[in-house]
Amino acid sequence: NCCTPEEVDAVVPALARRLAGTGVRFGAYANLQAPGADGVWRRRPELTPDVYASRAARWAAQGASLVGACCGSGPEDIAALASRAGGPARTIVASPNAKEIP
Repeated sequence: NCCTPEEVDAVVPALARRLAGTGVRFGAYANLQAPGADGVWRRRPELTPDVYASRAARWAAQGASLVGACCGSGPEDIAALASRAGGPARTIVASPNAKEIP
């Protein structure tokens, strides 16, 4: 949760190995921001929607059953993820009254 794509890259294969054969599913998503010299968090420019979706597709191929994006992501990122997955994007709002947004 709220970690860098590089951290997710490192942990997904290990998690998939650890959970292999257990039936336990896991998801992977990363933060698309980093703090600037002024301390303000901003979108990392190299993490375009297509670049991030490619990474997320790799996480899914390695065993993640759900992929998404965290801080700094937007509708264009979710659309790119859905495009790679070959289906419609679905957004779940995490709150005490969580609901699905079609």
